[in-house]
Amino acid sequence: TAEGECDLVSVMGDLGLDGMTLQLVDPSRLERHKKYTLISCSGLLTGALTAVNLPDARWRVVSLADGSVKLIFVDGMMIKIR
Repeated sequence: TAEGECDLVSVMGDLGLDGMTLQLVDPSRLERHKKYTLISCSGLLTGALTAVNLPDARWRVVSLADGSVKLIFVDGMMIKIR
């Protein structure tokens, strides 16, 4: 939505994302300045969610240390430290 709201999967416990796919219903409605929380997980979050229909290569699905998975627009340099 224009307010940055989206569906949210909330998992109590561990979650493995390998083999899971994100397909947006209407990717043209994404707003670059919004960060969309897609998943919240209270346990261990492993693997990566694959997005299949993002409108621009600068949209990224990122997993964060707090157990959340967000869809963000990266405009500029992104440095990922492990």
